[in-house]
Amino acid sequence: MFLNSLYQNVMIKSEASFRNIFERHDAIMLLIEPKTGLIIDANNSAIKFYGYEKAKLCSMNIDKINTLSQEQILIERTNAINEKRNYFIFPHKLANGEIRIIEAHSSPIEFNEQQLLFSILHDITKRKNAEQALKDSELRWKFAIEGNSDGLWDWNLITNELFFSEQYKKMLGFAKEEIDANLKEWNKRIHPDDKKKVFDDLNKHINGEIDFYENEHRVLCNDNTFKWVLDRGKIISYTSDNKPERMIGTHSDITSRKKTEEALNKSEVQLRELNATKDKFFSIIAHDLRSPFNSILGFSELLIEHVKKYDDEEIEKYLGIINSSTQSTLVLLDNLLNWANSQTGQVNFKPETVVLSSIIQPIFELLNSSAKNKSLALNYVQSEEIEVFADLNMIKTVLRNLISNAIKFTTSKGKINVYPVQYDKFVEIAVSDNGVGMNEETQNKLFNLETNKTTLGTAKEKGSGLGLILCKEFVEKHGGKIWVESELGKGSKFKFTLPLNKLE
Repeated sequence: MFLNSLYQNVMIKSEASFRNIFERHDAIMLLIEPKTGLIIDANNSAIKFYGYEKAKLCSMNIDKINTLSQEQILIERTNAINEKRNYFIFPHKLANGEIRIIEAHSSPIEFNEQQLLFSILHDITKRKNAEQALKDSELRWKFAIEGNSDGLWDWNLITNELFFSEQYKKMLGFAKEEIDANLKEWNKRIHPDDKKKVFDDLNKHINGEIDFYENEHRVLCNDNTFKWVLDRGKIISYTSDNKPERMIGTHSDITSRKKTEEALNKSEVQLRELNATKDKFFSIIAHDLRSPFNSILGFSELLIEHVKKYDDEEIEKYLGIINSSTQSTLVLLDNLLNWANSQTGQVNFKPETVVLSSIIQPIFELLNSSAKNKSLALNYVQSEEIEVFADLNMIKTVLRNLISNAIKFTTSKGKINVYPVQYDKFVEIAVSDNGVGMNEETQNKLFNLETNKTTLGTAKEKGSGLGLILCKEFVEKHGGKIWVESELGKGSKFKFTLPLNKLE
């Protein structure tokens, strides 16, 4: 042992040299009789530290200074004699009653033909108090965190070991032993869509760009669901070369808050939609619905006043205009009623097996007057009878609106074709025209109430913009989809799908 070797070397030189070192050394030194614990000798540093006169200290038993139990002191002294152990930490009582924590290095030596314990002691009270204060502080912090339902993590940036508290694991639905204590475990649980922002924020703190790390992201739970957490942390220690060494932080479950925010955002969107709906509704009532009635009243009054002057051809012309305006008004009113019902959730969805041609032909007859006024040909093209599983009233509304739009935006002597194509599980229905068509920007705005702006038809016909909104809603109610294929100046082709059989 080092102390024994030191002593032997000193003894070789002379006992006087050892005595000189013993007396003058700044370290606290004691010579102790191992069996009884009697202090045989003490140097000046020991006398100064313990606060006793030398004669008094050297007549005392070490048991009177050491505050451990007699049994424990005996065990430790025996270990020192047998060289099983030479390093000890003891609480020692000074002459003034103060308790100090000492670090003792003790080895057996031979002195004056006696077997003694040579002990060198250091006062480590300040160090131990600091360690205990840090430990107490960390314990208080951990208790505060655990009691607050937050999870705690402690990351060693050198080894990438990562401690997760019990509450952290519990928050994610794991038992104590089910999460590995490393950075990979944390990394693999971050939602893929959130990782970039997480590591961007983390690296900003590590690189000293921000004072602390904070990020909201989703983490994978034991049941394969994701929870939203508020992740916060701060580097608390650095290496000697000023590299980040240790970082601690917390996970707070903010899933409920996120759901509330999502619900609020959804409510805001719904509120905007309702406001747009309200504005659109009043706009239609104030303007779009009034215009066709003015036309009907104007031409009917003209006929009443001049019925005896007009010939049959003129009368037929004006009656055709009145009929066309009436049909447009009927479509508009029907759209308004359907739209109002859909906004209040009062639309009844009752799908049944329907023969497609039985729907289309009556619509052709209804809209024939409008088509005739522009010399348009309405054609239904099919190779065989097709049945669909659909709500009769809804599909009538969809087809009536699409065909009405085709009439509106097709120039005189144009063609409008309606044709179905049957697939395994659905039928695709197309309403095509060779009218004015539209650009891509206009196409992208068609099925949105907020962006859909109505334009005049080729004969200055007006519209509300509601028709396509209803078409989309009703088609999607059947599990289908609707879209448009168009090119400016080359006509449009509106297509939608319906199921052939009952939806599972």
